[in-house]
Amino acid sequence: MRTAGRTGGLPIALWGVGLLLITALGVAVFSLATLPAGLLAGAGLWALVTGVASDVVGRRRDGAAGAEVVPRSSLPAVAVACGATVALVGSVVGQALLWPGIGIVVLGLAGLLREQRAARRLLRHRAAPR
Repeated sequence: MRTAGRTGGLPIALWGVGLLLITALGVAVFSLATLPAGLLAGAGLWALVTGVASDVVGRRRDGAAGAEVVPRSSLPAVAVACGATVALVGSVVGQALLWPGIGIVVLGLAGLLREQRAARRLLRHRAAPR
């Protein structure tokens, strides 16, 4: 449960700014080709927007009272991200990677659902009068 402090989206936003700076340096100094520059700039812009949005949502949430479950890590979230990556590569390479990737995503989503239900149970248990 969250008791004090908040990380915010600043690290993600700074990562995005760093990627944008690396892209600018790569294009200006090293004549980086269009496709890699576009991919790197897109990733940087996406990270910047995600970090800013995360910070805005976090500030809004700080005003709300009540208990909140904040997991330190989530293996199912990692499974969803890795499975999506494998499925994306599989969509280009072939079905040998596509279907296992989809399977990993489905298992990860089931794990996220399980974590969400456990968090709700924990909050309900803590909110119950003693």
